[in-house]
Parts: sequence; C-alpha cells; structure tokens
Amino acid sequence: MARISFPEYAFPKLSRRPTERGKKRFVFLISPNPDPLEYIGPMNALRLANFVFENSDVYDCGYEPEIISSEPGVVFEQHGLKLQVDKAYSELEGDADTLVVSPMNWEDLFGRDDNLLPWLRKQQKVLRRIGSICSAAFVLAEAGILNGRRATTHWDLVPDLQARYPEVIVDGKPLYVRDDNVYTAAGMTAGVDITIAMIEEDYGREVAL
Repeated sequence: MARISFPEYAFPKLSRRPTERGKKRFVFLISPNPDPLEYIGPMNALRLANFVFENSDVYDCGYEPEIISSEPGVVFEQHGLKLQVDKAYSELEGDADTLVVSPMNWEDLFGRDDNLLPWLRKQQKVLRRIGSICSAAFVLAEAGILNGRRATTHWDLVPDLQARYPEVIVDGKPLYVRDDNVYTAAGMTAGVDITIAMIEEDYGREVAL
C-alpha cells in the first residue's frame, strides 16, 4: 500500500507505541446502490488511523479495510463517480477481525437471499466483533443477532425496529451502542463515530483523537 501524504503538522507523531500489535482486517458489507457516505466515511477513519501509524514509524499496527456486497460488480455510478466491489460476501475467506453492515433496505435488497442471515450468524460467532450502521440494525435483528441485546438505529426507525423485533432492547438516544461483541450505530454519519470508537478500543485514545 502506498504511503499516504498529509501535512505533518496536522498529524503529530504518537507519544508512545500502542500496546496492541498486528494489522486488523476490517470488512464492510454494503448493499447494491449504496450512498457512498455509508462506507467511505468509516473507511476514511481507518485510512487516517493508518496514516497516524505511518507518520509515527509504527508499521505493525493498523487496518486492512475490505468491501464486500451481495455480488461483485459496480454498486454505485452517478455524477462521474463509479464504485466497484470485487468480492461477494460468500467469497470472504480467511480470518477477519471486524464486520460492519452498512445501511440497507433488508426486505427489498436481500430479502430473497436465503444465505445471508445464516452467514451473518456464523460471522458473529467467529469474528471479534460485528456491527451495523443506521438501518442495517434491521438486518442484524432479522438474523437474531440482536435478540436480548441493547441496540440503536436511526432515530426515525427506532419505533419500527422495536415493534418488529420485541426481543431487541432498542435505545434511540446514543450515537452507538456496544453489547458484548455486537455494535450498532444510529444514523449514517454515526458510522464514523462507531469506527473511531473501535479505533480507540483497538489502539488507544491518542490514535483515535
């Protein structure tokens, strides 16, 4: 990966090396035709964390972001911008650390996919953490991953999430909620907040700041 260039004054060197070591594979599951902010914002947070490490000559920490979808191909093409995903979720192999599901309309986009929910349940058992952003809480709830857990989603969707999935403890006030290894973020931009919280959890407050 090419070294990232930013003004050095904007990113001071770390005062000490993080105690955590090793690169973390961070996977985003996105829907077809997504809003780019759904994953570009969180991915940029990971990218900047990587730059902090590089700027501090720390090369054994950081993130390896990856995007998957229902199938490979172009997922967004508007206003001269084209975004392509190279891998379907069913093709994900190897050890990942974190999986975050981006906002999607579960019934319209994945409702006919009989394999996704069992796949998500399996991932929740083997990954260190799994999360959702905004309406993707409905996907985790549909998979049963949120049963008995505290969770959040976009404020406008809170009543519907609670009504559809009474076994989920829905809290519409926080920007994000962690319950064991399951994380849920509120609105779309809260995906950036939850990603920064994960960075702090992994490598400490100085890196996150």
